[in-house]
Amino acid sequence: MKILIATHEYPPYPGGVGRYCAEVRTAAQTMGHQVDVLAPSFSAPTVDSQGVFRFPGGVFSSKHLPRLAWTFRQHLAAHRYDVVHIADWPLLLALPWVGVPKRTALVMTFHGTDAIVLGRSRIARWAQAGLGLRMLRRICTNSAFTLGLCETELVLKPSLERIVTYLGVSPFWFQPPEAAELESVRNACQAKPDDKIVLTVARLDQRKGHLRALRAIAALPSPIRERTCYLAVGRAVDAAYAAHLKSEALRLGVRATFAEGFGDSMVRAAYGASDAFLLAAEPSPDRVEGFGLVFLEAAAQGLPSVSNDTHAIGEVVANGRTGVLADPNDANGLTEGLMTLLDSSRREALAAACVDHAKAFTWERCTRATYQNLVD
Repeated sequence: MKILIATHEYPPYPGGVGRYCAEVRTAAQTMGHQVDVLAPSFSAPTVDSQGVFRFPGGVFSSKHLPRLAWTFRQHLAAHRYDVVHIADWPLLLALPWVGVPKRTALVMTFHGTDAIVLGRSRIARWAQAGLGLRMLRRICTNSAFTLGLCETELVLKPSLERIVTYLGVSPFWFQPPEAAELESVRNACQAKPDDKIVLTVARLDQRKGHLRALRAIAALPSPIRERTCYLAVGRAVDAAYAAHLKSEALRLGVRATFAEGFGDSMVRAAYGASDAFLLAAEPSPDRVEGFGLVFLEAAAQGLPSVSNDTHAIGEVVANGRTGVLADPNDANGLTEGLMTLLDSSRREALAAACVDHAKAFTWERCTRATYQNLVD
């Protein structure tokens, strides 16, 4: 089967959609499919030797839509595919104007917030996103929560196939970190031998709940708090918000380290060196956690999680087995969850279950479900 993945995020752009596309492509190629990618250049070469076709551009803006549609149309005129996989919402807006052959199966993946964008934004209404939706044969969603969003926010034709395709965890995240990497993580936190590390891996964005995380740690009993280091790994989206987090950490007396520039090996080491993973996701009406792959990456290293029971997080973290989910309206819930995981004996009881849980989520399963039965 010949497949085109059309996306507006792809490595080297550091986004979750780009990682999804790269992992699905690799899995599909392993199954014997030919898979091309159409994506913006982000200063990369126009085309690489593996069939990643680049067009000039970067982060999507509505003013780019005419050029995006023209580029998409030109590519499909020059290449024939059995399946075109729309992996990112801007490509859906372009779809009605690209001239997709009738024999080509169209499938789209929704990741969470994109369903809200297509259902509510002015650009989606102006571009008549409904035209693109009616062209699709199948939608895949990364969680049952995201599927519910699609059915609430969008007008879907009755004949549209709807499949939940949970994301996967690559074998890399199960491999043990190097001892030197683990030591580097502890040094970055200035952690003493008996100190505990609470880890967040997420860009510094209000929705990710770093402020809630700081307050949850600050509310720990003094003997525990004084031996707890908070490590937040992720790029700063808003410099003012990042500065506010640092000042709040000082005000609350939390030993916090905010680290940017960690590569995957160091992120894996951060999971391996930590005692609890904390993502205190903020409930939001227009931006959601459609899945939460970081919870599974943490679990692959035997690291249990604490989070709020909101959005799709309950589909990724098994409450009481691979972590603790708190009521988002309970001010003490995250702190109580941390106390559970910072107790070494209770944490160790969850560690093995974490690894087994993460192993159930594979990119092979996700990819097979995405493309199954699309071509006779």
